Amino acid sequence: PRSLWLRLRVPFQISRGFVQAENERAIIELVLSQAMDVTGAAGASFVPLDERGQPLGAIRQGDFPFPLPDAWLEYLASPSIRQQCNACKNHGNVMKSCPLLNGPLSQVVGLYCLPLRRKDLDLGVLNLYLPDEKKIVPDTQDFLHSLIDETALALEGVRLRSRELAIIRQSQAVRQRVDLP
Repeated sequence: PRSLWLRLRVPFQISRGFVQAENERAIIELVLSQAMDVTGAAGASFVPLDERGQPLGAIRQGDFPFPLPDAWLEYLASPSIRQQCNACKNHGNVMKSCPLLNGPLSQVVGLYCLPLRRKDLDLGVLNLYLPDEKKIVPDTQDFLHSLIDETALALEGVRLRSRELAIIRQSQAVRQRVDLP
């Protein structure tokens, strides 16, 4: 019973956090911390993509055994790399030989890569950086894929709400300008 509660606690915390989140960053920070807790990853990063598919500022958490410059994170979200990622068959696997891991990062960590997509819209790329000996068991992989799906829905909801508020503000401004005394 206690272990069942511990397993159910994470989805409840995530669900509550998604409902309370006021912006995309709050959602992503919650996802990064929960993904690290569940997998034992040393660090996690997320590069959000705007509606045109352009990378926004990277969000990261954890301890990284190497310097992790923003340029590296943005590189992972660049259009040419995303195109390679979309064709990749390694999603959901811990990789030691990802073709994107070049130079000093080539053998430092295990990389677990999860692109966030909602229908045909790319929302970002989540990367978990795992210690050498760390593996992700199938149940945890299933949980991560569900988490990614729920995160994509939550991000889409926040974006839709932002658009809705912008439209409301615009219509109020137009109404104020055209109101005759």
